[in-house]
Amino acid sequence: WKIPQPRLIMSIIGGAKYFTLSDRLETNFINGIINVALKSDAWLITNGYNVGIVQVVGQAINKVKLTNPKKSITAIGICKWGSVKDVEKITRVPNIKKQKIIDKHNIIDSSDEKLKKRVNGQRDLEMNHSHFIMLDDGRLRYYDTGDYRTRLCVQIAKLQHEIDFPGK
Repeated sequence: WKIPQPRLIMSIIGGAKYFTLSDRLETNFINGIINVALKSDAWLITNGYNVGIVQVVGQAINKVKLTNPKKSITAIGICKWGSVKDVEKITRVPNIKKQKIIDKHNIIDSSDEKLKKRVNGQRDLEMNHSHFIMLDDGRLRYYDTGDYRTRLCVQIAKLQHEIDFPGK
């Protein structure tokens, strides 16, 4: 990915569905996250879905992109492959022939509007993130990434510690 090593990792976990903040609290939250991220070369790690607190974080990242184009924030979404809406479209290699899909009444192209409808349990990705790690355990519409995020953060911290304090 060729991104700078983080000096700080901020793992942002919050309600995906029932999330509300007052305008003042949301502004303070966004400003705080962004200020810390920019000053400390932090990586923001979220679930990557465009809902709840992660949506607010994405809006903050977008604000930075618009107001300070030379500044960048590394935001990594860790999500489940089987829960991402239109994952095939996102990851598909261009110029592949359209698939024909047989539904109960018709043969339809994979680009047909009928297929673009979100299936219950699928989420849109928050597109202001700079990177995504999609985990695939074969399950569909299942969000839980277990302790992967925690283990990743711990491993990154260990690597950084070894760089800062070799031989310890």
